[in-house]
Amino acid sequence: MDRKVAKTYGRKHAKRLAVFVVGATVLLLGLVLLVVPGPGLITIALGLSILAPECVWARQILKRFRQRLSFFRMLARPFCSPSDRTSKPRSSQGLHRFRATSRRG
Repeated sequence: MDRKVAKTYGRKHAKRLAVFVVGATVLLLGLVLLVVPGPGLITIALGLSILAPECVWARQILKRFRQRLSFFRMLARPFCSPSDRTSKPRSSQGLHRFRATSRRG
């Protein structure tokens, strides 16, 4: 019975080590790609998502990364639909959207 527990324990740690090595490698590659031409931010996000199940710090950084990306997506959206343009001015709709998003977090 002890051998079975030891094998399971060993496999678990081997898997965690493999996830950490692969995730750290992809994360470091993303940092290098920030300096040289390439998709650095995407590679960093991929490395963090690989590390996230095993590392709390990676999960927290990835969460902040996603929040910032959602903020930029919100800025790209139009303030109102074509049918709404006559009902409300653009500036008041933008202020309303900003207040709604700041209450979520």
